[in-house]
Amino acid sequence: MQMLVQERVTDSDMASAPSTLFVVREVEIARMAPNRSRIAGIRLPGAIVSIDYHFGWKSWTLRTEPFEQRATDYVRYTLPQAVAAFEKLVGLHLPDIRVIEYGVGLYSAASSTISENPWALRDGGTYEVRHPSNGCKRYSAKIRHDRCMVVPLARNGEPITDAEFDPRLWTIEEWKSLRECPAAAQAQTGLSAGPLGLDTTAAN
Repeated sequence: MQMLVQERVTDSDMASAPSTLFVVREVEIARMAPNRSRIAGIRLPGAIVSIDYHFGWKSWTLRTEPFEQRATDYVRYTLPQAVAAFEKLVGLHLPDIRVIEYGVGLYSAASSTISENPWALRDGGTYEVRHPSNGCKRYSAKIRHDRCMVVPLARNGEPITDAEFDPRLWTIEEWKSLRECPAAAQAQTGLSAGPLGLDTTAAN
């Protein structure tokens, strides 16, 4: 049986290549949802089976679409559970699918055990994020009981306390624009957080 690892998995892929296992290389998650609605799929005799994200349910599912005139079946799972159920149903082991969940960390779809978190915000740190609609804004990070929240800062640097929110609501592009503000970064070895958590020299 052939396996193809590619950027995305579509219905036409599976329909045109029976018994071929299609798998994505990686999936990015931001705003509590993935940028790929399907991470694996295969056309078996009688049905197409895939791991899909159901945006209405906000949940990963095992999707089975029979060729006969019957309704498509969705079973809700966590991502690791969906991977395990898919592997059991099709009798194949999926390769490692890298998950990049902004603000949470990097992990495998099969386990969700976080290997590292390049976007871990520092309690009390000040960060700048570029928003497509209204330019750059600054935020202060607050970590309480292992939960991170951010507070928008006014032009004078004062926190707008009633506008606090979960930074996981930022888009992928906003996370990639994240920089620790130079004044705060100088106290932290003069470095600022670059895209995907890479260290880059802070601008003067």
